[in-house]
Amino acid sequence: MLNYLKGLAFLKKTVGTSSIRRVLEIGGGYGTLGEIFLKSDYDNSVYIDVDIPPAAYVATRYLQKVFGETQSWITHRPVTLTSLTCPRLNKTTGVRS
Repeated sequence: MLNYLKGLAFLKKTVGTSSIRRVLEIGGGYGTLGEIFLKSDYDNSVYIDVDIPPAAYVATRYLQKVFGETQSWITHRPVTLTSLTCPRLNKTTGVRS
């Protein structure tokens, strides 16, 4: 977790991060970056973790424990990268390819 905090501190120091509202992490492990990002001072933020099914399941369960079951969502089916709809979050995130 300390590595993520150090990385985010560096990012905030070198790049304007005030407009970041969506984070897409590929291979997010058990969701530590998502926890840090979602607990930060960003309103209406969305964290998306793309991972292999076992890791995605663990991350979802972990984030549900931290934020509550209604704030985390997992899909076991492939989704397109142009639009990802999260029914539990009631948000649609457009992803540019």
